[in-house]
Amino acid sequence: MKRQKFYESGLLIPIFALTGRSGSGKTTVANLLRSAGVPVLDCDEAARIATEHPACLKDLSMAFGPKIFNEAGLDRRKLAELAFKNERETKKLIEATHPYIIRILLQWARESAAAGADFVVADGAAIIGAPFEKYCSLFCVMNADESEQIKRTIMRDNITEEAAKARLAAQLPQEELVRKADFVIENTKTPLELEKNTALAL
Repeated sequence: MKRQKFYESGLLIPIFALTGRSGSGKTTVANLLRSAGVPVLDCDEAARIATEHPACLKDLSMAFGPKIFNEAGLDRRKLAELAFKNERETKKLIEATHPYIIRILLQWARESAAAGADFVVADGAAIIGAPFEKYCSLFCVMNADESEQIKRTIMRDNITEEAAKARLAAQLPQEELVRKADFVIENTKTPLELEKNTALAL
């Protein structure tokens, strides 16, 4: 996928992607970057806002059917269960939500530029191989052992080991992500080592 230069998309500053598979440590690194004064765009938060939009909800309903809704509205847990079941279902989720997510992320990037930022970092799992990839100028990929990814995903999302493995299986392989990376942050040792590796990336 050809990368789109930031000035071609109406932005004044570049977007650097912080990405990796579930449970690889993206959130920890994103928080370290925020502590260092780096503006970070949270793709999960953008997704949450996007899925409150009536047009996005309609697209999700067309993709997954009425079973993703309950009396309170969108059943996010049910949507995650269906969407992360396999790669085909994850692709359906991306097609339904990413046009709305991208608009939000680009708006946040423009606001950061207006506030004087030289660049922004987008923190998200589905960037490489997804529509938002073309808006990013640089890719920083988290690398962690798969056993740790599974363990962290189970703890974070309160799901079964089977569900965590299915979620990871629906994502791009670690080897492919690393191959496309401009920088790799290793998260295979201690939290202190992760902090040092993040500082090196900066």
